[in-house]
Amino acid sequence: MADLVTTQTIADTSGVKFVTKMTNFSDGTGETQVKKIDASEVTFMSEDGNRKIAKIWYSINTANNKSAVELIWDGATNATAMLLSGNGYFDLRTAGNEIINNATTPTGDILLSTRNFADGETVSIETLQAKGYGTNASNKAGVKVLAYGELSKKLTLQVAAISKSAQAKVEAAIDNIVTGNKRVVHYQMDMKERRGQDSPDIKNMKFRSNH
Repeated sequence: MADLVTTQTIADTSGVKFVTKMTNFSDGTGETQVKKIDASEVTFMSEDGNRKIAKIWYSINTANNKSAVELIWDGATNATAMLLSGNGYFDLRTAGNEIINNATTPTGDILLSTRNFADGETVSIETLQAKGYGTNASNKAGVKVLAYGELSKKLTLQVAAISKSAQAKVEAAIDNIVTGNKRVVHYQMDMKERRGQDSPDIKNMKFRSNH
């Protein structure tokens, strides 16, 4: 299986505008820095390497309300043009509001990445920061897991706290995995919420496995 993606050119008028439509019906595979607009193949963009994003309509509908689409200026060092989530419309044609190409040694190309956690990833302060999800150096208390939505992927959680309802969901998921598994003789799971201002040191945490 793979995402079903399309890119359609609506308009490419010399000296006037370039309009494109992009779609992705995802099976969870996602896209990572996929070239969606090749400036060398677009009349409007090949005329001027400093074209800007002026208007955008977007509709990002997923079960995970933290999912997003990142538009990226391609270059020797890429630069995020926009990070989009939910539904909306931006008209940025007022002077100074358009999205300029601030990539280092820009090619003019535009890349696209879907932003979400893939099967088997680790959820931690560092991975959340890398994906742009509202964590920063001032979040000394760490990450807390809440029980909103349903988890559909295998994830490793490196967190400072977990709500009682989220803990119940995690325990139920583990029970579902081990029930009927003849190779599992015994298992035990202890989760405690850490309070205070100090960030937990994951490397120094100790885990006990009972067999």
